[in-house]
Amino acid sequence: MLKNRKVATLICIIVVALSILGGARRSIREVIAETESAFVYGVNGDGKSIYHDLGTRAQLANNLAAVAERYLDADDSLIQAVRTNADELSRETSPSRCYDLNARLEQSVQDLNAALLNEPLTETDEGYREGILTDMTSYAYIISHDGYNEQVRKLNEETLGVFPANILKYLVFTGEAEYYG
Repeated sequence: MLKNRKVATLICIIVVALSILGGARRSIREVIAETESAFVYGVNGDGKSIYHDLGTRAQLANNLAAVAERYLDADDSLIQAVRTNADELSRETSPSRCYDLNARLEQSVQDLNAALLNEPLTETDEGYREGILTDMTSYAYIISHDGYNEQVRKLNEETLGVFPANILKYLVFTGEAEYYG
């Protein structure tokens, strides 16, 4: 009789521990997903987000490539780099990966712009080029002041960084929310 009671107690303890860990995993994953959704839907859920602004930057880069195609060969490596980087950025939703792709897009736009400076652009196309670059800079500024990373920092440091979440996140393999950067 005593042996059955010990086994039952052990089984009960294991079941309770697994239930706690399972609930912790689910809760932590939900709060991380909710925080990371601000990257796509905006900190206020209004659609004004880094993801939206990156999409606009990708469109602007493609517009610059369209202007460049009037002066350079459409198969030019600089134009293709802009188009490829813009396409990759448009399809990505991971904040850290988007950060890297945005940096690549920025570099390819700068390279294409440098090539366009050596071309005899019409007054209209020069206006387009300047406007596109101004808009690209404006969206980079807007992104740099977005509240997403602050929201992630608060979650990672003030919620997931304190006891007992700081231990549970490692026990249940959830990690932390992903920064843009």
